[in-house]
Amino acid sequence: MADSPKPTSKQLRELHRLAESTGTTFTPPSTRAEASKAITAPRGRRRTWRDEHYLEKDDVICAIRSSMAGPTTPKAGRGGEHSNGAGG
Repeated sequence: MADSPKPTSKQLRELHRLAESTGTTFTPPSTRAEASKAITAPRGRRRTWRDEHYLEKDDVICAIRSSMAGPTTPKAGRGGEHSNGAGG
């Protein structure tokens, strides 16, 4: 086999992201073509209970982070809510 270019760092990052988001593992590809094929393969795969679990887990984490950030309050002087005393 001729020397094929190794997978790009972008391809490897995408494979890691896909594996993490789907709860699967992968064998690191040795060529760019293998990496490309591995990236496009999950698109045709049906969702499993594990996929749903990871999606729900992400939703819960986002909700917790939002609640920890606390409510945001409008700043005085915006939208005419608070006057500076003139004309009021």
